[in-house]
Amino acid sequence: MCKICRNETIPSNRLITFACCYIPKLWEIPSFINLIQLDVSFCPIIEQISGLNCLLSLKCYNCSSLKQISQLNNLRYLNCNGCPKIKQISELPGLLELECPECPSLTQISQLNKLQTLNCFRCRQLKHIFDLRNLKKLYCGVCVSLDFEYISQLQTIRHLDCNRCPTKQIPYLPNLETLQCFECPILEQIPHLYKLTDLWCEYCPKLTHIPKLEKLKNLMCNGCISLEILPNLYNLRLFNHASCPFLYIPYKIRVRVSEYIFGGCFKPNYMIFRLKRVQRRYRLKVFAKKILDDMQGSVSVINKLIVSYC
Repeated sequence: MCKICRNETIPSNRLITFACCYIPKLWEIPSFINLIQLDVSFCPIIEQISGLNCLLSLKCYNCSSLKQISQLNNLRYLNCNGCPKIKQISELPGLLELECPECPSLTQISQLNKLQTLNCFRCRQLKHIFDLRNLKKLYCGVCVSLDFEYISQLQTIRHLDCNRCPTKQIPYLPNLETLQCFECPILEQIPHLYKLTDLWCEYCPKLTHIPKLEKLKNLMCNGCISLEILPNLYNLRLFNHASCPFLYIPYKIRVRVSEYIFGGCFKPNYMIFRLKRVQRRYRLKVFAKKILDDMQGSVSVINKLIVSYC
């Protein structure tokens, strides 16, 4: 007979894993009083996890009947990926990291004041995110129902991933350093984010303008077919604007970038002005035969040239 069946207390440093378990009420087992790590993933009948006040780490992903997670006051890490019946996650005062992607019924995440990392990727019914005062990283790609007014209140965010979200404007977040917003079909505007260093906005067909971002180092805007002009981005090092047919590139950008990727451009001369003077470009990928023809006599200044699809 095992210790759980004999109701013996399990040492606090023990990790307990139940694969496809059939224990519906874990908090009623005295053996779990001092448990700090628990993995009950793929349990088909468990409906609630609560009352385990010593628990620090909980993995309960793909629990098909799980509806509620509560009264875990010291919990630091929670992974409930793919739990189809969870509708709300809140009131876990010590939680630092939450992984809850692909929870189709989840509509609200709130009152997690110590939370620093939130991954709610592909939670299509999620509408409300609030009372997350210390959030640093947010991954909310394909959250098609999410109200971005709530994101604007998260002033501590440093990394935002909102890929494939139907929003017209990215909210102003004063501490944002990394923004990923590729394949946002109606995105039109990105605000002046003073601390932004990395911007991925590929395949946003309605994006017409990128503001002057003084600290921007990496810009991936390939496939933004409505972009026509960029400001002088003095610190830019990585630049990809493939398939931006009408984009004009200021000369100061061309001089400074160390990795330069372009192709599928209808106006190649906009990017080839005075290429002989560009000494600091180390890698150049070219995808259009017409652009390559315009570069004759200038290739000697480039340390590495990669030519494909020509």
